[in-house]
Amino acid sequence: MDQTTDTADLDPGDETSVVVTAAAAVPPEQVWHTLVERTSDWWSTPYLAPDAEPMRLEAHLGGRVWSGSRTADGGTGQLHGTIRAFDPPERLEVGSVLVPGAYAGSITITVERTGLGSEVRVEQMARGRVDATVEERISTGWTQLLARLTDLADR
Repeated sequence: MDQTTDTADLDPGDETSVVVTAAAAVPPEQVWHTLVERTSDWWSTPYLAPDAEPMRLEAHLGGRVWSGSRTADGGTGQLHGTIRAFDPPERLEVGSVLVPGAYAGSITITVERTGLGSEVRVEQMARGRVDATVEERISTGWTQLLARLTDLADR
């Protein structure tokens, strides 16, 4: 039996994009090191599910981004996405990041050299019907996470 889907019946909903920036008084290489090598130091409670362990990432193209510990059978806790762009020390993109109401999403983090150090920019994109309160929580969360990241990088 053939099963077809009439694309006219699919409603992709809206596209939500949240952009947050922060300044760091250190060069991009130092920010990048903190971003990818010290991820669990800056991306942790309360920015994950209750009782979740800090966020971790495999720092290479195709690497996994997850929260939790590796298990004996190679499991990694909760998978949040896969690295689909890895251009040190300038750009990290994580695909398959979902938020409530979305069917697709991504997080892109760029680090740009400035006269005073670096500017870190996060754009989280979601496709689907994302509630305004969820969008606000994403913005607030990234503002606070970038403050943690830049504070650690400055040390």
